[in-house]
Amino acid sequence: CSTTAGRCVGLEAGVRVTRHSLRIQSLAVGLSALAGYVDASGFIALHGYFVSFMSGNSTRLAVGLADDWSQVSLVAGLIGTFVAGVVVGSLTRHFAGTRRSVIVLALVAVLLGAPRTPRSNVMARFRSG
Repeated sequence: CSTTAGRCVGLEAGVRVTRHSLRIQSLAVGLSALAGYVDASGFIALHGYFVSFMSGNSTRLAVGLADDWSQVSLVAGLIGTFVAGVVVGSLTRHFAGTRRSVIVLALVAVLLGAPRTPRSNVMARFRSG
């Protein structure tokens, strides 16, 4: 295999295979664990709504539209926020130049670590409704 930028690229059984270095694999595992933590924390805080599983939220939105309008604005807001995040991430990556992966990861880290207002109005409204 040929080694480039910490990865091994070759052919196995006619299929292109890429093996990444232990450093890259460790980063992937760490980011996956962080994503799982954020998802689980959001799911608990939102009492069964998802922060990244949009097909689940889409299903909840459809059920809300058909049966219970009280939660439609929350689910629509979650889906809209997710889409806005995708757009912001894509635009950041597009305009960031050669260090785009580092800049996008830094933006995500800043947003995850940004201080939140204690029990924001959205959460207070959700819990009371």
